[in-house]
Amino acid sequence: MYKLLIVDDEEIIRRSIARILDWESLGFSSVRQAEDGRQALEMSLSDPPDLVLADIRMPFMDGLELAEALREKLPATCVVILSGHNEFALAQQAIGAGVLDYILKPLGAASLTAKMKEIKEKLDTRRKDFQYLEKMRAQLRQSLPPLRESFWEKLTCLPGRKDPADTERRMRLLEMPLTEGPYTVCVIEPDLSHTEAEDTALFAYAIRNIVTESLGDAHPVFMDPKGRIVALFHLPSLPVSPEGGDMIPSVLKVIQNSIDLFLGISATFATGTRADAVDGLHSSYTEALAALECKYTLGEGRIYSIYDLDYLESEFIYPFDAAASLLMHVKTWQQEPLAMDLEAIAALLRERKASPDNIKLVFVQLVTELMKLLVETQTTAPETWTAGLSLFQYIERSRTIEDLVSALRGFAVTVAKRTAEARTNSTRMLVGKARAYIESHYMQEQLSLEAVSAHVCVSSGYLSALFKKETGINFTDCLTRVRMEKAVDLLRTTDLKGYEVADRIGFSNPHYFSIAFKKHTGRSPSEFKEDAKDDSKGIAKNPPSAATGASGRGTLPERGDGE
Repeated sequence: MYKLLIVDDEEIIRRSIARILDWESLGFSSVRQAEDGRQALEMSLSDPPDLVLADIRMPFMDGLELAEALREKLPATCVVILSGHNEFALAQQAIGAGVLDYILKPLGAASLTAKMKEIKEKLDTRRKDFQYLEKMRAQLRQSLPPLRESFWEKLTCLPGRKDPADTERRMRLLEMPLTEGPYTVCVIEPDLSHTEAEDTALFAYAIRNIVTESLGDAHPVFMDPKGRIVALFHLPSLPVSPEGGDMIPSVLKVIQNSIDLFLGISATFATGTRADAVDGLHSSYTEALAALECKYTLGEGRIYSIYDLDYLESEFIYPFDAAASLLMHVKTWQQEPLAMDLEAIAALLRERKASPDNIKLVFVQLVTELMKLLVETQTTAPETWTAGLSLFQYIERSRTIEDLVSALRGFAVTVAKRTAEARTNSTRMLVGKARAYIESHYMQEQLSLEAVSAHVCVSSGYLSALFKKETGINFTDCLTRVRMEKAVDLLRTTDLKGYEVADRIGFSNPHYFSIAFKKHTGRSPSEFKEDAKDDSKGIAKNPPSAATGASGRGTLPERGDGE
C-alpha cells in the first residue's frame, strides 16, 4: 500500500480527487491534502508520501518547483503533475525534469481510475527497483570492508605506478575518506611457528583485531599477499608526542605488549620511510619488508625501522673454514662437532652483520654441498632427497638464522648417517670382492695383497686396513685360512700325497705347508689323512684335540692365529 498527497490550490478539486475514487482498492492506504507547494513540502518532510499529485500552477511554490525540491530532499517520493490542456507543453517539460507522469484536467472518474492504475504499476515497478537497489546497497555495504582492504593491499603491496585520478575515483566508489598523507607503512609478522596448523588462521585474525582496535579507523589495517599484517599510519591522525618525536614506536610497543599479553605470541614490527601521498605507499612497504629482515641477525619480537639497515655489512661473507669443517664432520659422522660447526657459522654471520640475502645464500650453498655428498653415496632414499630439496624453499621463507641452523642440523645428521651407511656397504662389497678373488686364485703361489688390491682398484694399505676392520684378521691370515680349508678338503676326499696337496694350494715347499697345516689343525697332513681314513671305517681314535674340533675331522678354527 502507498501513501498519497494531493496538492492543489482549489479546494473543490482537491476534495473531488480525494473522494471520486476508491483509493484503497487502487493500493493507497493514506490520502492527504495540501493547498500549495510550500505546505506540501512541509508535510512531505514530516511524513514522506509515496506519491504526490500536484497542480502545475499554484501560489508560493508551483508543481515544478515542488517536484524539484522533493527530488532533492526525498528522492524516493514520486510526483505526478496535474495540468490543463493549455499547459500540455509545460507538463511535458516536467516529465523531462524527472516527474513520474502527468494527468490532464478536467478529471473524470473513469479516466482518472485508468490513469491511476497505470501510475500504480509504475510505482510497483519503481518500488521493486528501489528494493533491489537497496538490497544491492546493503550487500555493497557488507562487502565494503573486504573491498577496501583489497584496495589498500593492491595500492600498497603491488608494484607499478598509481594514477592519482584513478585512485581517487576508486576511493569515492568505496566510500573511503579522501584523506591526504603523509603515511608510514608498518609490517607486522607474528611468530606462529609454535601454534597448531589449524589454529594459525584464528591467531592471525585475533592479532589483526588487536591491531585494528588499537589504531582506530583512521589507520587502515589489512593483510599482504604473504599473510603478514600491514598497518598504514596516517601521521596527521596520530597524537602529538610530548617530546615532539615520532609516536609510531610507542604505539607499536603498546600493540606488541597487547599481543603478548592476550595471546602469548611474539610479533616482529618493521616500518618504512614516510610516504607523502598514497602513490608512495608501495615504496614505504618495500622498505618495511627490508627492515623486517633484521630479525635474521638481531632476533624476532622487536621493532625495526628502515634506518636500522645501516648496520648491515655490504660485503658478501662466506664462512669457508667452518663450512669445510662441517662437511668433514658429516663425512666422518661426528654429530656433536658438526652441530658446533653450524653454531660457529651462525655466530660468524651475526658478528659480521651479514645481510639476510647473504645469510640465505650461505645456507643454500651448505645445502648444495650436503646434496653432493648424498649423490656420491649412489644409494640415496627418495625421501632423503626430497627433504634436501625442500630445504631450499624453507630457506627462502625462514624467519631467523636460528631456524636455518635447526633445519640444516637435522639434514646434516641425516646426510652423515646415509654417508656412513653407504661407506659401510661399500666396504663390505670391496672386502667381499677381494675375498672372492682369493677364493678363485689361492692356488697361485705369488698371490699377494698387492695383486688383490690391484684387482679391486684400491691401495694395498687401504685394503689391508679394510680387511682387518671388516673381518677381524689380516690379509695373510685370510689367504692362509682359505688355503688350509682347501687342503683339509683335498686330504679328506682324495688320495693325493701331502706334497701334492701343497702344490695345489699354492705352497711350493711341502715342509712349510706341513708346518702351516699343523699350526692350523693341530695335526700334520699325514696324521690328518690317516685319521680321516679311520673315521670312514668307523675305528675310534683318541679324543680329538681342541684344534681338531668336536667332530675330530680336522676342521679349521673360526679364526687363525693372526686374529
